[in-house]
Amino acid sequence: MRNIVSSNNLATAKDFYTRISNGGQEQPFSMNRTSTILGVKCKMADGYWVSYRQTSKSDGTPVVQISIIDKDSTGQIKKQKIHFVQKEKAK
Repeated sequence: MRNIVSSNNLATAKDFYTRISNGGQEQPFSMNRTSTILGVKCKMADGYWVSYRQTSKSDGTPVVQISIIDKDSTGQIKKQKIHFVQKEKAK
């Protein structure tokens, strides 16, 4: 997991997702049985997935996850979660 600190974490997360998912096929997704839409995921032409959730379950920050299938060796999925943390205002 990585953290990116930003003065506008929601806008930064949305911009990052938009840039890295450009050209993919986007669809809403849910991770529970209630069919509640939790975010969007995008399948790219080379088979990797990018997902975006406005609120993560772990810390409540916006999160982008990149999932890449390692086709050359093990076929395992490599994942990287990036949380976008709000920069604290100076006192």
